[in-house]
Amino acid sequence: MKSKIFSGLEAFSDATAVLQLGKAPMSYGELLRDADALGRCVRPRALTFLVCQNSYEAIAAYVGLLRADAVLFLVHQSMGDDHIAALEETFRPA
Repeated sequence: MKSKIFSGLEAFSDATAVLQLGKAPMSYGELLRDADALGRCVRPRALTFLVCQNSYEAIAAYVGLLRADAVLFLVHQSMGDDHIAALEETFRPA
């Protein structure tokens, strides 16, 4: 079953969703386009790692993965490659 989280955002497709310093505002329509493009690449309930940072791409990935009903494991961007590799070895995300 597809997740219902973020399912009502289409109603706001022309409204501003994300503001970025020095860049044009992104609308909910643009956010959903990018989010759903990623979401289509993931099986429902697949464990996925998302390296979190303060960026449009991280927001789009978060929204897309949740809309696709993926299981998210949020990883802080400051976590070292060795730690991320150990997590991948342990959990084997999609």
